[in-house]
Amino acid sequence: MPGIPQLLAVEDVQPEFGRPLRVQGVGPTGKTWLPRIDLAGTYDEPWQAGRWPKLPEDFDFGFWNCAPPDLQIPYPAGDEKIELYNLTPQGRLEFRLPGYRPLVLVRYRNGEVKEARANLDTLFIAPDDRRVSLVWRATILAEPPVQILESHLFTVDLRAGAARTHHGGSRRRM
Repeated sequence: MPGIPQLLAVEDVQPEFGRPLRVQGVGPTGKTWLPRIDLAGTYDEPWQAGRWPKLPEDFDFGFWNCAPPDLQIPYPAGDEKIELYNLTPQGRLEFRLPGYRPLVLVRYRNGEVKEARANLDTLFIAPDDRRVSLVWRATILAEPPVQILESHLFTVDLRAGAARTHHGGSRRRM
C-alpha cells in the first residue's frame, strides 16, 4: 500500500513523534475559510447605511490573495527562475517566467491619458500539465469616467537592458 502524500513545512522536515505538524498545502484558500475570511472586513448596518457599495473601512486587501501565507511573495518582475521540488514524478521541474510586461493606457472621457501600472500578481502553476498561467492586474480610478482601456504586451530581457519586443495589444471602449 503506498504511503499517504504529505506536504511538510521546511521547519518540519524531520518530524518528531508526538509533536503536531502544521497543515501545509499548495492549493488556494477559499474566500470563506479561516484565516482569509477575517480579512474581508465588517459588513454591518453602519456599513450598509454609510459606505455601501464601497468596501468596509477595515477591509484588508490581503483578502484577495488566495495563496497560503507561506507561499505569498512580493510582486515578481516576471522573468524569475522557478524551481519545484518533489511536485512532479520527475522530482524536479525548473523553468523561467517569460519576462512579459503589460502596458495599460487609460483614456478618460475628459481627454486625459494615463498609464496604469500592471503588477504580475497571480501565478498558477500546474506541474503535471507543465502549464503556468500568469495574471497581471492594474488598478484605475473610476472617476473621471473611463472611455478606452488599451493594453499592450512586451517581452523585456532584463539581463540585456531595456530591449523590448511588441507582442500585440487590445483596446476596449467603455
